[in-house]
Amino acid sequence: MKRKIATLGETDITVHPAAGILLLLGLLTRWRALLICTYASILLHETAHAAVSALWHHPPQEVEITPLGAMMRLEDEERLPLTARISVILAGPLMTLILCALSLWLTQNGVIPREAGRLIFLGNAGILLVNLLPALPLDGGRLLSAVLLRLLRRETCWRVMRIIGTAAGALLVVGGVVGAVRRWQGSWSLAAAGCFLLYSAVSATTSTALMELRALMDRKIRMETRGKLPIQPMAMLSTRTLHHAVRALHPTRMTQLYIIEPGTMRLLGILTEQQLIAAYLSAPQRTLAEEVDA
Repeated sequence: MKRKIATLGETDITVHPAAGILLLLGLLTRWRALLICTYASILLHETAHAAVSALWHHPPQEVEITPLGAMMRLEDEERLPLTARISVILAGPLMTLILCALSLWLTQNGVIPREAGRLIFLGNAGILLVNLLPALPLDGGRLLSAVLLRLLRRETCWRVMRIIGTAAGALLVVGGVVGAVRRWQGSWSLAAAGCFLLYSAVSATTSTALMELRALMDRKIRMETRGKLPIQPMAMLSTRTLHHAVRALHPTRMTQLYIIEPGTMRLLGILTEQQLIAAYLSAPQRTLAEEVDA
């Protein structure tokens, strides 16, 4: 549904139709100033991520304008050195912090009206505080997962992040509902952010696996187009699952999988990468022996 509106270097700028509709409707309400400030702040936040990523010679593939603001899609983020990855993650919150300080300075020096300065400061302060929560897909969660991936197995890391995301989302929902009962300003926005975190936590395992698989396939399609995709033979015991086989695929070569019977070491069959991925998407826990027999 999204539409590409521009290309900057290697980065596509796309917009979701719902974002355009929301902006048009928002401009007709009394909240238009807050909406414009929020969208501008989030766009600058994501631009900071993209700029620092480009400085590390790893530009994002896409910056998408969504109903929630904007989202940068960075392929193979986990392959960046830890220092580079942390600097990319922290660039967004640092930009938001700069906008908070700038709004205070402009207000105190009479450059902008006090009410406008208040809107800009409160909007960016809210974005900063929520975005630093240690839950995916927020920057705080990305920072925590970057560190945990160096200490824990991948599956354990995502399990921990899902628990943290669920707890953070539930806390925000409860806080938002309590605030709404007491008529605190912005309470429903807090509850909405909590619902988003709960949804992200519940879908984290599936969405992360599919996102990694899509990134792998996209990368190989680009390499195949350039004529730079050699074959990488790989052998695996037939007792292993399709899930294990997909996770072992070579990142820059087209894998040809030789399935070996344990004990006798007899060749049971050969699967191409396309066959392996198609089987994985339908039954990821099926063993390689079952796939060959099928």
